[in-house]
Amino acid sequence: MKSDRKRLKAEKADLVNQMQQLYATLESREEQLRDFIRNYEQHRKESEDAVKALAKEKDLLEREKWDLRRQTKEATEHTGMLRSQLDLKENRIKELEAELAMAKQSLATLTKDVPKRHSLAMPTEAVVNGNNQEWVMQADLPLTAAIRQSQQTLYVHTGHPTDRQVPRRSGGGET
Repeated sequence: MKSDRKRLKAEKADLVNQMQQLYATLESREEQLRDFIRNYEQHRKESEDAVKALAKEKDLLEREKWDLRRQTKEATEHTGMLRSQLDLKENRIKELEAELAMAKQSLATLTKDVPKRHSLAMPTEAVVNGNNQEWVMQADLPLTAAIRQSQQTLYVHTGHPTDRQVPRRSGGGET
């Protein structure tokens, strides 16, 4: 029995040693697992932060892209509008140049034909246009309606901004 007791004590001590080793191994493994989980959580958090930063940057870039597209669209529309206005103005300039050429031609014809066609007894009207005084005969000449309208606009209307009328000065000294 003594030998059984010793053997049981030795087995017990052996089992206690084995349990202590198992506990130490478990504690070591548990510590390793905690370190792994801690590192994993840290990397996961860093990754999430990086993903959030990238998502914010992506959103910002997306907003900038849409703002640039909107600005480009607005600029294109504005350019088109300005281009159409320019085209209208160019067309109007061409019309006015053509009308001016016709008016010059009519004026040249009128000034050339006036002495031949009309007698000196016909009434005349002095019109001031710019710095030149021109005499226009009021007769029915073969002009198109547009040229007649141009003549009326250029020569007949009083108070036109291009007409220069020189006021008579009295000796009173008002300037």
